[in-house]
Amino acid sequence: MKNINKVRIFFVICSLIILFLGAFSYIVRLGAKSYVSLKGKGNAFTGWLFKDQPTLNKMQEEEKREFIIYNTDWSEIYPFSGKPAPKVECAANKTQTAETGKKPQKAEKTKIAPSKVYRMPAVSLKPVQAIERWYGRFFRRAYFAQLMQTVECKAKWNMMPPNNGGNIVTGAVTLPDGHLTIYEKRKNMAPVAKSIESFADFCKSQKIPFMYVQAPGVISPKNKRINGNWDFSNENADELLEKLTDAGIECFDLRPEVLNDFEKYEDAFFVTDHHWKIETGLWAAGKLAEKFRKNYGIPFNPGYFVEENYDKKVYEKWCLGSYGKKATLGRCTPDDFPLFFPKQQAYFHYTNPYANDDITGGFECIYHYEHLEPKDYYNQHVQETYMHCHGLISIDNLKPEGKGRLLFVGDSYLQMVVPFLAEQADRIDFVSMDYFTGSLESFVKKNGPYDAAVMLFYPGDLQESINFDSHSDHFDFR
Repeated sequence: MKNINKVRIFFVICSLIILFLGAFSYIVRLGAKSYVSLKGKGNAFTGWLFKDQPTLNKMQEEEKREFIIYNTDWSEIYPFSGKPAPKVECAANKTQTAETGKKPQKAEKTKIAPSKVYRMPAVSLKPVQAIERWYGRFFRRAYFAQLMQTVECKAKWNMMPPNNGGNIVTGAVTLPDGHLTIYEKRKNMAPVAKSIESFADFCKSQKIPFMYVQAPGVISPKNKRINGNWDFSNENADELLEKLTDAGIECFDLRPEVLNDFEKYEDAFFVTDHHWKIETGLWAAGKLAEKFRKNYGIPFNPGYFVEENYDKKVYEKWCLGSYGKKATLGRCTPDDFPLFFPKQQAYFHYTNPYANDDITGGFECIYHYEHLEPKDYYNQHVQETYMHCHGLISIDNLKPEGKGRLLFVGDSYLQMVVPFLAEQADRIDFVSMDYFTGSLESFVKKNGPYDAAVMLFYPGDLQESINFDSHSDHFDFR
């Protein structure tokens, strides 16, 4: 017992010393930052103080690329028609800021192979900007939380356990397999089902085949009670699929496919995030390609979407997902993150209005390396490396063998699917309802026709209540 007390006393003293040093460092660096901001230059002391950031004391840095984000409301480009909302009871639960962009232009096909691959260039910042960025990254409460949780784990205080469903510090729960997630509440799926049914009817009026795809969530359909808590994510998805099927809408449930094709269900997902892995996105592309071929006569080759047809560069322990950021590195290990490069060279025209991208090149042109490098666990969202879609993405396949014009509507899960399917499609438009605030029906009228429209959401999205007055919810498609 005495030994345990000595250990705790030791860690308390260490914690106090660390807090004192942190406070002292904060004051010193605050003064240095203010000095450089006022003078516009550094000196020998600031050069030593910020020696881990060599660009901070340079007076002149050439900007290599200016990233522009457009501020025009999507609804100005794709206005709402005033169509009444489905007659279901809905409660407002979400308000989003509109992200905007310009309408992508269709590229002409050509048989000429790309001469080079376009990569996202590094951005050099001026001294004051660099200090502000470094300062904000260093003095962040996430690092303090990481330090304190590490100390607690070592001292076995267990004051902030990550496996408690009501934990307010970590904001996530740990499943028995080690994955981080959250439990979902039971929701009435009637409003969501009615809204999807309304969009399916609209697609039918435009002679566009429609399919709803239910993506899996981190919690297996076999598990309803975990760590003594009930989870209703899969029950909500089951109810939605039942209602859509009863309405005559074609549905494709990927959850049983994951259970059947993966040795362990949890292997399909990042450990520290709610997204499925990039490898799972490639697998899903193959499953969808098979549906396109059988149901719509689009000549996709489902057998192409396997890892053997790609070179892969793995960034080991590079991705700390949204739940991992809450739990901090004190309690979890980052995931590996891969980039795929097809062995058969792709040739895309890629447009992303949000990032001001209008690029012609190989498969790599869809990568946004600014989310990958430099490594910054608490500031970077590494999954955004794949297309960084904040509203609208369009990919034209410039190879003449591309077939089928496809519309994808859904969430960020599709960022790991659309680039692969674009290798065989003629054109893909991807509308992310996480950010798109215009009229989806108006978008389809202006950019169609399509050979198929696919809507995909993961179970966590089904928690959203719909405010049809705001035109900003996931499931308002008018």
